[in-house]
Formats: sequence, structure tokens, C-alpha cells
Amino acid sequence: MEKQHSNVLDEFAKDLSGELLSDVAERFFGERVEIDHMRETLDRFIQTLQKAAQRPLEKLAVLDALLLHETGRQTFFNEIGIDRSVFTGMAQKPSAQFPAVPKAFTQKRRYVLLALQSYDAFQNACQVYQHGGVTADQNSADESVPMICVDLVQEMAVLLNEKIKRVNNRATSECTLQFVRSLDFQATEAEHFAGMIPGRYASGITQAMCYLPVDIAHLPIVSYPVPPRMDQVKGRLIQFWSRFYGENKKDVRRLMDGL
Repeated sequence: MEKQHSNVLDEFAKDLSGELLSDVAERFFGERVEIDHMRETLDRFIQTLQKAAQRPLEKLAVLDALLLHETGRQTFFNEIGIDRSVFTGMAQKPSAQFPAVPKAFTQKRRYVLLALQSYDAFQNACQVYQHGGVTADQNSADESVPMICVDLVQEMAVLLNEKIKRVNNRATSECTLQFVRSLDFQATEAEHFAGMIPGRYASGITQAMCYLPVDIAHLPIVSYPVPPRMDQVKGRLIQFWSRFYGENKKDVRRLMDGL
């Protein structure tokens, strides 16, 4: 009778351990696949964003050319309250690709309008790169495509870390392996008699399979400060560009004649 009872317990232990391990494998390894997929997506978005980081610099190149010299450039960025060193630290500095010069009766007016137009393009490029949206010269057909921006990449990294933390903290493999091993009475007694440390095998598996979180503070992307919108500073900018034209009239005329 005792032997029959023992056989029933053995069968129960085998069935239960099989179900538990199957459930663990499906949940634990399924979550690992999700994490791997999230990592791949994040890496792909980072690569796209690294290329997009050039766009604000292309717009800045036009402003820099209109400002003629370092003194003028620094004065302008002080006017709008932006640290220009963030942009000048980039290795690649594109050449200025000027848009069409606006029509006006005087050269001074054409210069001011061109400068305002260039500033607006630069501000828009920084805004889209940092926070998302649609660039001013983007086709309407592309509006349905999500714009990859700094905010999006950082939020993806936060979500990935939350997923990693849940999987690591759950320690499903260790808990379940320990429980299943405890159902094997003979193995448990033998291990205890031999002086083995319970949980050492399972703990080793768990530690080896843990994920390292993403270092969000050191993502391989650059962040740009976003200048004020045109409607916030237009009056001040008109005064600045008009004054700058008067102070550098000869050089500005030479620049505008070349355009």
C-alpha cells in the first residue's frame, strides 16, 4: 500500500514538474524574445536618429553664413538664449545650401527676410529632431510615417528597461527549478546528505540569463536645444538683423550679391 502511494506521488511530481517547466519556458523565454526584439528596434531607431542629427546642422550652416563671423554668430545665439557650442561640437559641418532669396524692394529687406526664413527652418529642424513632428519641407504623403526623434528613442529605452527589470526581478527560472527539485524527495535528501547548497544551480542559471539595462544617460545620440518659435521672437529678430545689416553693410552686400 505504501509503495503504491509512493508511485502516485512520483507520477504527480513528474506531471506537475513537466507542466511547470513548460509554462516557465513559454513565459520566460517568450519575454526574452520580446526584449531582443525591443533592443533591435531601439538600435535601428538610434541609427536613424544619428543620421537625422545632421539636418539641424544643415539649417544652421545657412544662419552661420548670414552672420558672417564668429562674433556675429555668438551675439545672435546670445540673443535667442541658446548655447551654440552644442552645435559646433559636431565633427561634420555641412556647407550652406541657401534657399531662394525672398523678393523685396531693398537689399536690406531681402537680407532680413532671408535671415528670418533661415531661422524658422533651423528652429523647425531642431524641434522635429528633439520632439517629433513634420518638417516644413516634408511631403504631406510622409505625415503618416512616425518621425524618429530624441524623445521617442529615450522613451523606448525607458520602456525596455522596465521590461528588463520585470524579467530579471521575477527570477522565474530559479523559483520554479527550486520548487520542482523539492518534489523529487530522493534527490533532495541525497543532496542534503551530500552537503550540496540548495538553489546554487538555479541561481547560476538566473544570474547568467539576466539582462543588463540600457544606459539611458549615455545613449549614442546627441540632443540639441530647441530655439524659441518664430512667433515668440520675431520682433526681436527683425531688430537684430536690421542692426546687424547696418553694422556689416559692405560684407552683407557682398554676400547677397553672390547669392
